[in-house]
Amino acid sequence: MKKEMHKHLLHIEPLMDDGMNSCSHFLIASVANWLNCGYELMYADSWGFRFAPEGTKGHGIWQRGDLGPRIHYEYVAQPLPLLERFHGLQVKEVRDSTLDETLAVLKRELEKQLPVLIMMDTYFLPWLDKFYQQIHSSHAILVIGMDENGDLFCNDTRPFFQSPTFGGRLTRDYFTKGYHNTYSTFTPVPAEASSLSACARIVKHTALKMISKPDSSASPVNAMREFGKHIEHNPVALIDLEDFDGGNGILFRGIRNIIRDRINFSKTLAYIGHTFGSPEYIEMADTFKLPIENWDHFKAVLYKSYLSDTINEKREKLASILYENADMEERLAHSILK
Repeated sequence: MKKEMHKHLLHIEPLMDDGMNSCSHFLIASVANWLNCGYELMYADSWGFRFAPEGTKGHGIWQRGDLGPRIHYEYVAQPLPLLERFHGLQVKEVRDSTLDETLAVLKRELEKQLPVLIMMDTYFLPWLDKFYQQIHSSHAILVIGMDENGDLFCNDTRPFFQSPTFGGRLTRDYFTKGYHNTYSTFTPVPAEASSLSACARIVKHTALKMISKPDSSASPVNAMREFGKHIEHNPVALIDLEDFDGGNGILFRGIRNIIRDRINFSKTLAYIGHTFGSPEYIEMADTFKLPIENWDHFKAVLYKSYLSDTINEKREKLASILYENADMEERLAHSILK
């Protein structure tokens, strides 16, 4: 029966977690690979930073803590419009969808031979060993099939470098109990012909944003310096540091995302260089290795000092890493704009 059912699944190969992306972006990339449209240019504006005012909160887990939400800048970059513009894949997210509305969408899209990304509570995902029946958290999975009983068959890039799941069965009962009322559909659309000059405009605009002052806020590089000053002169609350929902503290997750975005941006630069035969862009990509290593170093020092309860003694060192990176990334932005 299982073999028979798998004949009706969309054969989208799930990607393995490498620690460098969110669960939803891994799934989006797997759909782009399946459609053979690519996704590399979606990160052309992912380089950024912000240190939001005290009391700033985000959505979901980003309501937790003080510093974590203040350095979270998910809505600064616009990866999905770039994915649509240059790769011809439109991803449309719909929130606050009822179960019946979502089931109708699932049936419609799967009949069109297209997958649907849905948000689920990890507590109800049987293939997530460390979360199933243990931890409630929000997680993206990709629906690639549905049977006559309403059971779903799903792909999942499982966290913590585990092998991905292809066609995992999610019963109608678990879907009903764990659905987080958000789904995304995929639509192939005409793409703009990419060129070195078009890519250069986006990359230069991204670099310009790093050193420009938006409205009344500090520029991203100066926001790094403000973050450093805060770390240097203020204690870090335990709620920003302690593990939750099967993962690191919220501040560590914010820093992880900063590292991810710089890695993805540098990969985009390398992709542009190789695609259009531009050694200049390959060299640009290489120059990001040092700031990425510095952010990794900052995260490691912070984590070790948290475990050893020595953060107060390490605050000056942590701040100095941030100041150094602000200077380094400012120079990088100017070099890109030349």
